[in-house]
Amino acid sequence: MKGKTKVLVVAGIIVVGIAVLWKRRTKATSIPTSNLSVSFSVTDVLNNSSVTFRPLVTGSLSDEPISCYWDFGDGNTGTSYSYQQYAYQYAIPGSYTVTLTVTDSTGATASVTQLVSVS
Repeated sequence: MKGKTKVLVVAGIIVVGIAVLWKRRTKATSIPTSNLSVSFSVTDVLNNSSVTFRPLVTGSLSDEPISCYWDFGDGNTGTSYSYQQYAYQYAIPGSYTVTLTVTDSTGATASVTQLVSVS
């Protein structure tokens, strides 16, 4: 806070006025940004069309669980949490475009799509 004093003499009367100027100070703060990245591996592709998906997530700003939304490319979906693997059985063999979308507790999202062949 800075103050300025002005003295004004009017007809022999001294008038004192104080003007106070407020100086607002701001502090620059940085907001962390997420570098959320996702991929997944496919294991145990068996003859009975059973597949195990394992998510790999990096760059989350949160230690809280991460939700994993799976689109298996055959009209079915599933949800898992954190880094849990997800087992899924396809009705018929074929090639499927699988998409994994992850969301961490800060609201950051990332997606990956991969072609999976099931015999």
